[in-house]
Amino acid sequence: MKRATSRRQPVPANKSTAAPGEGSEVSQNRDERLTIRRSSIDGMGCFSRVPFPARKKFGEFIGERISAREARARVARGGRISICEIDRRWSIDASRSGSPTAFVNHSCTPNAYARIARGRISFYSLRRIEVGEEITLDYRPSLHPERRCRCGSIRCRGLMG
Repeated sequence: MKRATSRRQPVPANKSTAAPGEGSEVSQNRDERLTIRRSSIDGMGCFSRVPFPARKKFGEFIGERISAREARARVARGGRISICEIDRRWSIDASRSGSPTAFVNHSCTPNAYARIARGRISFYSLRRIEVGEEITLDYRPSLHPERRCRCGSIRCRGLMG
């Protein structure tokens, strides 16, 4: 899963005005088990409000379904982005979703992973995740592999890619 991110701040949900087939909301579900807080890794982060058992689904990357071409254009424009590639043709942009999963930060030693199935991106715990723990993924491969990593892990690779 390729992911593009930038420094993120919470923003309200926004209805799309895109053409049919592009810009449709993937889901409006708001998971009360997750919250957005300041992160020591990068800007804001996604944190657990309840414990999650190991190897269990706990969330979904929620946002606007956009074409790969539009995803590249949004990355090139810069600004606040949180885009995950579903396949070569489609991506999900969670930048305006208001979902805590839009704020999942990178770590070289993550506690979660993403699985793509049927056009959706679901999050699963790699191990037990405790209350108040920041949810992290390994962004590799990333749409910006040269970006410096700030995860602070003892096994940090130095770059996200």
